[in-house]
Amino acid sequence: MNTQTIKNLAAKNINSTVEIRRKIHANPELSGMEKNTNKLIQKELSRLNIEFKSGYSKYGIVARIEGKNPASRTVALRADMDALPITEATKLQYASKIKGVMHACGHDIHTACLLGAAKILQETRREWQGTVLLVFQPSEEKYGGGADVMLKEKALQAFGRKMPQRMYALHVSPELSVGTFGFKSGQYMASTDEIYITVSGKGGHAALPKETTNTVLTAAQILVGLQEITKNRTVQKEGISKIKQTAISKDTLPAIIAFGRIIGDGQTNVIPDNVEMAGTLRTFDEKFRSKAHKQIVLTANKIARRNGAVATVKIDSGYPSLYNTPSATMAARKAAENLAGKKNVVTLPLRLTAEDFAFFAQKIPSCLFRLGVSKSGVSEASKGGLHSANFIPDEKAIEYGTAIMAMLGIDG
Repeated sequence: MNTQTIKNLAAKNINSTVEIRRKIHANPELSGMEKNTNKLIQKELSRLNIEFKSGYSKYGIVARIEGKNPASRTVALRADMDALPITEATKLQYASKIKGVMHACGHDIHTACLLGAAKILQETRREWQGTVLLVFQPSEEKYGGGADVMLKEKALQAFGRKMPQRMYALHVSPELSVGTFGFKSGQYMASTDEIYITVSGKGGHAALPKETTNTVLTAAQILVGLQEITKNRTVQKEGISKIKQTAISKDTLPAIIAFGRIIGDGQTNVIPDNVEMAGTLRTFDEKFRSKAHKQIVLTANKIARRNGAVATVKIDSGYPSLYNTPSATMAARKAAENLAGKKNVVTLPLRLTAEDFAFFAQKIPSCLFRLGVSKSGVSEASKGGLHSANFIPDEKAIEYGTAIMAMLGIDG
């Protein structure tokens, strides 16, 4: 099936696809609470006479569309469904009706694009070979559900024993203009772990240091000491976009340890008994990640003992780093070039944010790529980027997203 036919079908269906997106956007649901989004997806799939199974990771859905010779190949296409705990400030006519909840990361667009692609694939199923699985995944924004659970529940084997040969996902990008796609082959996004440290000791009057354990000073020293773990991998102000994208060795892959929450709860002249800290570790190297976990514990304990305090360290392992399989990435990039032209397909830098699609990518040759949603590129992103209360993606991007997902289902 040629690209122009798919483009025409995406354009023909754009109004109904945008309507779906707006319904989802106006009724956002947090991770693990996607009940109504699940119902909407089921309704659309039923209307299209597409078979599906629901209930994976509570509200996840896997649907199947068979073309000619369905056993010849299986490709999976994934969209995430959940929203964020953000109060929307866009004042759009279809803005969130749920106070404190917003689709500020574009998952409403992801779901709409996949449903739009489903319509195209279902209508043209006698014109292409193989099987396409549509994976609607909950709980991407919160670890403990989503991709990891769906894999454990064998969701991708819902209609057979074999796993898909390839898997694809798109993610909106306000850094790219509408009609532009971004790709990064190989290592792309970082792993993410949560670090919790409690420094305990004997609090008391700040003016009587011999009678107290200075837990605040100890916590500060631990914060500084932990930076040594990633010292040679620290990302400078110019950012990871400056790192050359060829011949990257694991020794040069960046990593960061950063803390965003510190609670001492003392007074100007009172040292608290406990200081609590919470932070994150991000890295692209799984071996370094394991090593860093051990070093965090050792460093915190060593500094605490030196100050007569006790450090309790808990590290919650989150998403793994995302690796885009070169062959899958090449296929997706070729589809994007056919759809939008080579000049509108760019190579992305490494990204220290995380994505639970990485769990799928560990098991299946996969590619997650970026869909431009900005009218004016980078300048638009500064007005309201991802996870912003003012995030307003251009809905024209939905036509491109729908088309490329359909193309990847057919030829990916």
